[in-house]
Amino acid sequence: MSTASVSRALNAPDSVRPELRDRVAQAVAELGYVRNGAGRALASLRTGVVGALVPCLADGVHDRILGALEAGLRSSGYVLAIAVAGPDDAASQARKLLSLGVEGMVSIGGANPSEVQALIERRRIPWVEIAGDSAASDRGSVGIDFSRAATTVAQYLHGIGHRRFGFLGGAPGMPALWGDRSPALQGALGALTNASLIEAPLGASGFEAAAETASRWARQPSPPTAIVCLDDLAAAGAVRGCESAGAAVPRDVSVAGFGDVEWARFARPALTTVRLPLADAGRAAADRLLALLSGQSVAHPALVARLIVRGSSGPPPAP
Repeated sequence: MSTASVSRALNAPDSVRPELRDRVAQAVAELGYVRNGAGRALASLRTGVVGALVPCLADGVHDRILGALEAGLRSSGYVLAIAVAGPDDAASQARKLLSLGVEGMVSIGGANPSEVQALIERRRIPWVEIAGDSAASDRGSVGIDFSRAATTVAQYLHGIGHRRFGFLGGAPGMPALWGDRSPALQGALGALTNASLIEAPLGASGFEAAAETASRWARQPSPPTAIVCLDDLAAAGAVRGCESAGAAVPRDVSVAGFGDVEWARFARPALTTVRLPLADAGRAAADRLLALLSGQSVAHPALVARLIVRGSSGPPPAP
């Protein structure tokens, strides 16, 4: 086989005869040959790599987005390189991805301070952000309609009779994928008629902080009969805290989360929560980035979350 024939079989397999393609594939397998990505990039000025900046991994949220994003990019021949980035190191992590010669970037959850945006814009590569509806609408990327979701859960609980609400929310400076939920939920709960609201920030302590606060609330003379939480981990903590104070869920207090992580339906009681369209967000981001890479543009309206009612919520106790 000539060098040119092997090159065509590897780079444009549909352009050669099946017999030749099979012979090359067999030789590649026997020799353990792996193509030199750096050499190909120099020759073609393309790497086939897309970078992703995320605030964390394996939390039941970002991993589901990344799975759908990776599948969408892989179907078009791209490889996804992932960097975990917090507010303090987002720029340095972005530089590392850019040093790989990434052809496009995706940021998830607002891991994009102004310095990161400037770095990407100077490189002149396509960029897509997955964030809350407010952040994404400003940049024309992929957003999740947290405002609508927050209104749905607040009106559901109000509609079954709750008037005293507690909200376990986020701390200032949280990434947009969480941070946008907090004002959305605050606004939706605060807009309810004939209802009272007490609030407490969770910060980074999640389960433990939620359990401690819910336990303290449950011991008050007029405790909230419904607690709405920024995420499902906090909701599980709130259930633990209420029950440690002798308040049964949902007999004495209802608890609702946000996210519908994989284990939410297996909790005891199973969590009422808002199901975020995480896989849809990953697929939409892949579609948008692929379109931008080919010189096109695809508009994606804010994705809609859905309320999932389970055993952790019910009517308030009788007066």
